[in-house]
Amino acid sequence: MAGSPEALTASCFRVGLPVSLELSGGITIRSTILGWEKDRFILVRLPSVQGQKSGVGSGESCLVRFLMEESAYGFASEVLRIQYHPSPLMFLKFPEQIEQVAFRKSKRFVTNISGKFLDAERKVSTSVVVQDFSDKGCLIRLDDPGPSAFKRDTVYYLTFTLFQTEIENLYCTIRNRHVRNDRLLLGVEFSRITPYEKETLENLLSFLESVSKPGPA
Repeated sequence: MAGSPEALTASCFRVGLPVSLELSGGITIRSTILGWEKDRFILVRLPSVQGQKSGVGSGESCLVRFLMEESAYGFASEVLRIQYHPSPLMFLKFPEQIEQVAFRKSKRFVTNISGKFLDAERKVSTSVVVQDFSDKGCLIRLDDPGPSAFKRDTVYYLTFTLFQTEIENLYCTIRNRHVRNDRLLLGVEFSRITPYEKETLENLLSFLESVSKPGPA
C-alpha cells in the first residue's frame, strides 16, 4: 500500500527513527533520520563501515526501510550529497511514494524450487526459482528476467513441483519487485486459488513444517 509524501511525513518520519539503507553491491548499513525538508531531502546519519568511510557516492540509488508499529515501510531513493565534516551526514532524495507492508501472519519456509512463470495470456514462459513459500504467496527469483518488466499488480501463472507434487498454473499477482545482485526478486500473492489448490498447498506446508522440526536426540 502506497501513501502520499505529505501523509508519510506526518505519520511515519520522526527524528531519531532507525532505518536500514540497502546500497549497491548488497551493502546494508544502519542509520537514523535526523531531519527532512518536504519534497526535497531526508537527512540521515552516515555511519562508518568497519571503521572506514562508507564509500557511498552522490547519485547512488538505495532502498530505505524502517519499522513502525505493526508494519514495515520502504521506499527507493537516491543519494543527493555526502558530508564527512564536521559530522558524517547523508542527504537522500525525498520519496515520491512509500510502500507499507503488514508483518507476515503466515509462516514462510526457505526453499530452492525450480519452476515456470507464464504471463497472463499463457504464451511466454520464464524459468524461475521459488526462494520461499507460504500458503499466501512466495518469493520468486529470476536470474535472467529478459525484456519483460514484470510490473507490480500484474498476473502470472506459476508451475512448480515439490516433493513429487506438481502445482500447475497457480494464479499469482506480483505485489513487490526489486533487483539484488543483478537478479530480479518478485514477491507474489496467491490471489485466486481453487479449493483443490488450497488443500494441496496446505498439505505441502504441513510436510515442510514436519521436516523443519528437529528430530529426537
